[in-house]
Formats: sequence, structure tokens, C-alpha cells
Amino acid sequence: MVPPLPAEDIPAEARELKDELAGMLPFAPIASLLIELDARTGFLDCFTHAGGRKLAKSPETKRNILAVLIAMATNLGLARMSEACGVSYEMLAWTAEWYVREDTLRDANTGTSATTPELLHAIVDTFPGTRTTITYGSTEAGLACKLGPEDLFAKPASVGPPGIGVYCGLDDAGELLVRSPYLMSGYFRNPEATEEALAGGWFHTGDLAERDDDGYYSIVGRVKDLIRTGGEYVAPAEVDVVVQAHPAVADGAVAGVPHPDWGEVVTAFVVLRPGQALDAAELRRHCASSLAPYKVPRHLVLLDEIPRTGATMQVQRRRLVELARDRPATSDG
Repeated sequence: MVPPLPAEDIPAEARELKDELAGMLPFAPIASLLIELDARTGFLDCFTHAGGRKLAKSPETKRNILAVLIAMATNLGLARMSEACGVSYEMLAWTAEWYVREDTLRDANTGTSATTPELLHAIVDTFPGTRTTITYGSTEAGLACKLGPEDLFAKPASVGPPGIGVYCGLDDAGELLVRSPYLMSGYFRNPEATEEALAGGWFHTGDLAERDDDGYYSIVGRVKDLIRTGGEYVAPAEVDVVVQAHPAVADGAVAGVPHPDWGEVVTAFVVLRPGQALDAAELRRHCASSLAPYKVPRHLVLLDEIPRTGATMQVQRRRLVELARDRPATSDG
């Protein structure tokens, strides 16, 4: 479990930026709107303009721009933050300094499908006395699933059951489909994309999901990342977890690398712990105890770092496939 943040972990830049922004609080609603737009569109790449004042953004400020939104909101005594802490422990280090009105904060919510138990513990420990809810949805579908505080740790890695008025289902490939009153009517001036996304009256999320016996959904990957090997389908996230559990592995992920006979082969990309060694045969033995034979990685590529997205830390699997062309892979044959 991630421990509560000690004071020394809070960056000095966060304290300095908070002090600098203090004089802008009368314009907080304007600043919050602009910063939220920036978080969604990135149009404020050069400066933040709030209350008639320009604030040059350092790399730290840009990376943690949502922390500024939180700062503005809580200084006005608002009670809820949403989708601001589902990023990293580093983000928590910034946001902890911004909560100058903790007495008003009641909800510390996140909205990512990749929320780990460790991060949830960190949110709870950093903002004690708050309730945390995980919501899953999209711009096209609005709210799809919601995991309440009572199930936060009882259903690890889940995004919860469908929200009120929402119907969810899985197609034959495991893609999550959503139908609700909140669905978009279509993409602007793009009937082809609309027809594809809303085929059959359901919104096709592009996410691979699993549903447990209680009707709770878990997001396990993206349809575009699905590995097709020898006529079988493999969800990479399922294999990732097993690879990462090997004691020699500091970080790991898998991707489907093109193969002339199999279509694609499951290939593991691994960052080793200091002083450790690992070959493909050992990794296959490890994975064989937990996975069906066709899901076991056939090849192993050693890397210095697994490429991930900056915001949600999701694996960039297309980049892994590119790296496989340039890096030697080991195989047990």
C-alpha cells in the first residue's frame, strides 16, 4: 500500500505556484474553465491566461495542470474533485499541497479504467475523510459504469455495474457495448464513423471487458490491441499481469508481433530488476502455470523502459511492435 504523503515529498514548485496563483482567486471560475479546456484540448501550450494575467508554464506546471484546477476549486470551498487523481503518485504529491480547504472536500473521485489498488489507497490516505467513486464512460456515451465507495476495495480493478438507465453488454470478441439515454446522436458531419460506432443501436466502446457474476465490469484492454494468433484471441492485459508477477521483472507488457505463419505471436517486453536475468524459456514456464498455452509469450524482448502514455500510464503497444523490429528477441524455440 502506498503510504500517506510526507511533507518532504511535496515539490517546492507546487508551493511556489500555489502562492503565485493566490492573487488570482477572484477569477477562479474563469481560470478553472480555461485550465479544464487545456486539459482536454491542450490549447494553452504556451501560457495560462486567467483574470487578465499570463502565467508562463514550466514543464512541471504543464504536466500537473489539473492540479491547478483543483487548487482553484478547493480555494472556493467546493466539495468534490473528479478525475484528477487517477494518474500517479506524483500527481498526488502536487494535489496534496493544493488542498487548503480540506474541511470542504467530501469526494475524491477518479474516472480511469486503469486505477490500481495502490493508487486508490494513496487517494484515500492523502485525502482522509473523503469518499472515492470510480466512473467509466466516454465523450460519446457519457456515464457507462460506476463503482461506489462501498465496493472500492471489494472489487479490485472493476469499474462497477452499469449506471442508472444504462445497459451494457459484451459482443463475441469481448468488446463492451453501451446503450443509454446519454448516447451521442452521432459524430459531426461524419456519418460513416457514426454508423460504425452505433452499429445495432449500441455504442461500440473499443474497450475489451469482462463481467463477473455480480454484473460488475472490468476493462481488460482495447480491441485494437487484441492479439490474433493462430485463430485465437488474446487480451494483452491478462498476460501483462502474469508477466509482471515474475520475480525478475520490474515492469512488463505483451503485444502481438506480426508472424508469417501465426498472423501474430504473443511477445513479452520486459524491464528486469537490477541484477536479475531472464530468458524466454524461464518466462514461458512461469506463464504456463497461469495461462492457456496459446496465451503464453513465445518471444522475449528486453527493454530499458516500457513505453506508456503520459496521462494514464497505459501501455503503448504499437510502439512495442515497432521496438520488436529493432531489438533482438529470444525464444525457446
